[in-house]
Amino acid sequence: MITTAATLHQAGITDIESSSQAAEALRPVAGPFAFTLFTLGIVGTGLLAVPVLAGSAAYALGEARKWPIGLARKPKEAKAFYPGHCDGDG
Repeated sequence: MITTAATLHQAGITDIESSSQAAEALRPVAGPFAFTLFTLGIVGTGLLAVPVLAGSAAYALGEARKWPIGLARKPKEAKAFYPGHCDGDG
């Protein structure tokens, strides 16, 4: 963010209205790959959200159903919280 802000401010751009304007700030560093680099950053950020959302959904469902939940519990102690980890005997 700081690099983007410094680059845009130095170029006189202080009002960003689109993602293409933000990606344009990477051009001095990434050259013709600026938009690809920006896209990979956005996709990577989205992928970081997946485990957080899965964990929060597991907690919400487990609490609503009054199941034993929590990452501190072993999979055998919280079978519904860790789906797919307790098939058969363990």
